[in-house]
Parts: sequence; structure tokens; C-alpha cells
Amino acid sequence: MDVQQRKGFSMLRAGSFCFLAILLTACGQGADPTAPEPHPTEAYTWAEWVERERPRRPVQYDHHYHNRRGLPNMRRWRPEDFLTREELDEPHAELCELPQDQRLEVWSLVRDSNNILASFEEKLAYAERGYAEAQAGMGWYCYQHTNAAVLEPGQLSLDEAYAWSRRAAASGDPRAMYRHSECMRFMAQDRQSGRAEHALDPFWMDQIHYWLWRAATEGLYGRALVDLRPTRGINGYSYPTWEESALYTYKWSRIWELQAIFRRVPYYLGPQYMETQGELAGQRQALSEEELQQAEAMVGEWLREHLHVWDAIYHRPNSPGGSHVHCPGEPGHLQGFDYESLNRELAQYGLRVELPGK
Repeated sequence: MDVQQRKGFSMLRAGSFCFLAILLTACGQGADPTAPEPHPTEAYTWAEWVERERPRRPVQYDHHYHNRRGLPNMRRWRPEDFLTREELDEPHAELCELPQDQRLEVWSLVRDSNNILASFEEKLAYAERGYAEAQAGMGWYCYQHTNAAVLEPGQLSLDEAYAWSRRAAASGDPRAMYRHSECMRFMAQDRQSGRAEHALDPFWMDQIHYWLWRAATEGLYGRALVDLRPTRGINGYSYPTWEESALYTYKWSRIWELQAIFRRVPYYLGPQYMETQGELAGQRQALSEEELQQAEAMVGEWLREHLHVWDAIYHRPNSPGGSHVHCPGEPGHLQGFDYESLNRELAQYGLRVELPGK
């Protein structure tokens, strides 16, 4: 994208935001009085949240319920609120104990394209051996309609795909937790094969939000950060006003940018990185100076509360170029992370992270 195209994109983006602002803010005179009650900012446990919300909810799942309510405060929600003790206690095999060729094979099973290329039997074999990556790959079959041409009749039920997805999420791996949120989205939205009974729960979307949020806060998984942006709409939520949605959209986009810099994403992601960078530039253009300062303050607050996440990323396997999987302590692992560039960015928030062990 050349300079003139980038400027045009930013102007178009800014214009779109302004148009949305007019629609959502009663011609610039403040919040729409007909907007639904926003979710409270205080943190409830899951049991407390359900008790509080149930009288307010429709009897069945409603994809649009969270529109203009914002995200709930999920800090006190826990995996054990959604998974069984048996699922949480199940041991998972260690990817780093495999030889390099098998590592890459298993690592790639989380991806969309590799779920098409790899055979069902191959994924199932690795999943049964306890590899969370393969179990998350099995969760890809939650979208039964799309996979009708891939699966044999009766080979895997929707409930079985969902069960594999839950087992993967129990591992705590950010990619697996993101895949679980996606599995639940598929189940709720797939009208061709019929919604699973699970997806009729009025709190189904809350759980989708939780696993998406956890993949972001525990491992800064890039796709989770992008999907958390309210203006995308794919997770059925936004904030009461355009201004709030714009601020939170910028917040998650900026955090995405920071993790991409840390993981050296610009060097191998190419067009996808530039596209997201273009979106972030458009968001900056659409915000006033005061709003941008407010959004950056939100980013800084989040970073200070989650400073541990950089070490958490470093201590997991990584595959920056997609050709090798490097594990902590091995030659090549450190080269997958750019602490120097990250710290240059973090300096504006008064933060710095050190390489573990220093």
C-alpha cells in the first residue's frame, strides 16, 4: 500500500467512524437513552454473574444480547467454572519432547489450512496421545457444515468435536483456548447443521468472550486480540457509545501491535501485518487527541496489570518462520523475540521487560 493509498484508507476509515458516531450518539448529543443497560465494571465470580444476569436474559441464547453492553469484567471467572475437574486434571503431552519434524507437524494442526491438509486419522492419533495442539485441531470440526466434505458420515459428532475442544482448552495453551472460543462460535452460528443443544444456553456468548479474553490475557494470542475489538462485531458485542467502542478497538489493536513487534511478526507475516497496521493507523486518525490519550492510558493500564505475559510468551514454544518449532533453552528460541524493539515501545508507558534470567 503506497502513501496515497494509505492516506485515502485513513480518511475513509475516519469518515466511517464519524458516520457511525452520528448513528449511535443521537446526532452528537451524548449517549442514546434507548441503549440497553451496560454491563457493570465491577468483577463478579461466575456464579454471582449468572445469578445477577439470569433475570435480565432471554430464556435462550441471543447472539445480539451483548450489543452496546460492553464486555463483562471477567477477572474473577476461572477455567473450573466451565470445565470439569476431570478435564482440568487430564495430563497433556509435551510438544518439546518430540523430534523437530514431528513438532512442526503437531504445532501446525491448530491452523485452518493444516486442518484441511492433515488427515482426520492423523489429528485423532495425536489428540489421543494428549497433544493440546491436535485436540484444538479436532475442535475445528465444530463447524460441521463446512467439514461435511472432509468427514465421513458418523465419523465425528458435533458433541465429540466440542469435547476435544474443551480438553484442549484445559491445557491452558492460548492457541487452544482461542480455538475453543471459535468452536463455540461455530456451534452457535451454524444453522445449516442445526445448533447444538449446548448453544441454546443464554450464557453461551459470555463463555465465548471468556475464552477469547483468556487467550489474549494469558498469552497475547494475536487472533484473540484482533477478535476482541468490538467494532468487528463477530463476537456480538459493542459498547453503549461509538466513542467507547472506538477506544476499546484502539486498545486491543495497539496491544496486538506490541505483541507482533515482540514476536518479530512484521518480518514474516507480511500483508496481514500491514493490513492490521493500516487499520490501526485509521483508528488513530479517527480519534481526537484527547481520545487518543485516553486510549493510550487504557493500553498502559492493561500492560501494567499484565506485565507477566511477556515471560509467559517467552517460556512457550514458538515458530516465527513456520519452518521450525523452537523450545525455551534451545538455539534459535531467543531469536524469535525482539526485546529491544518491544522495550522501545513500552518506554512511552514507563515500562520495561527483561529477558528471563537477567
